[in-house]
Amino acid sequence: MADLRVIKTKQSIKGAFMDLVLEKGFEHVSVKDICNKAMINRNTFYLHYLDKIDLLEKIVKEVFLEQEKDIIKIKEEKTKRDIETIKLSFKRILNAFYEEIEFYRIILLDSNTSGHVDKCASSLLLELAYIYDLDYEKNKIKINYVFYGIVGVIKTWIIKDYDTINNIADTLTKLTVSILIEQ
Repeated sequence: MADLRVIKTKQSIKGAFMDLVLEKGFEHVSVKDICNKAMINRNTFYLHYLDKIDLLEKIVKEVFLEQEKDIIKIKEEKTKRDIETIKLSFKRILNAFYEEIEFYRIILLDSNTSGHVDKCASSLLLELAYIYDLDYEKNKIKINYVFYGIVGVIKTWIIKDYDTINNIADTLTKLTVSILIEQ
């Protein structure tokens, strides 16, 4: 069981970091700034993180591990490739992003940090191909086309909040089915 003090300290560091990135941009945030805002000393920060890049990577990894749990649920429950199952998959993924939407919005709006999201997102590509029983080597152009389109739609939705989860899931389902499933 994790020590409650450690959990609270990490939450404080994460919150301070996110506020500062939003306020100043990632490039202009220093470890000293984070420590001052989180009201901790530098030794405490370095006890948990190597530097601000390590902090960012650990936050991104933590959030994506939560999303991977949803992908695993989808894989376990998947019994067929019907439209409702695919739509449910998209709803789950979008809801997982929505739970951390402020985090993603801050990260995506800063050009120095948005690449970290892309790196983690690309790991989901093969998972989605597996879920829908697609041979990646045989269908790599279609899979990449659909996947990066989905990523683009989700990124734009996170930044601009332009539609509901149900509408986005419905549209992504129709596009995915028409390009990948109905061959």
